[in-house]
Amino acid sequence: MKKEKTESNSKITQREILLEYLNKHVTTRSMPAEATESKQKNYCYYKAELQKVNLLCEVDFLPCRLTGFKALYLTTNPTLKQVAKNTQLSLFSGGAF
Repeated sequence: MKKEKTESNSKITQREILLEYLNKHVTTRSMPAEATESKQKNYCYYKAELQKVNLLCEVDFLPCRLTGFKALYLTTNPTLKQVAKNTQLSLFSGGAF
């Protein structure tokens, strides 16, 4: 029973961390995983949850700065989405990313 409670608390904490990170950044799923030292697989699950409730903004599909593979850049902050679109997302920009 104690193990289940710990896993539940961990999920809530990771979800909150991801929400806060996505509200401040336009990012791929790999970036917050590295920044918060969490597993990227968990963020895949949370991404699906956020999409179901329409909290997630997909900004662009470009190579990830960490992995080099094409990935969606995401945010939960509509203002950051607009800033990103206006600055034409680039791997080398120092803008909102």
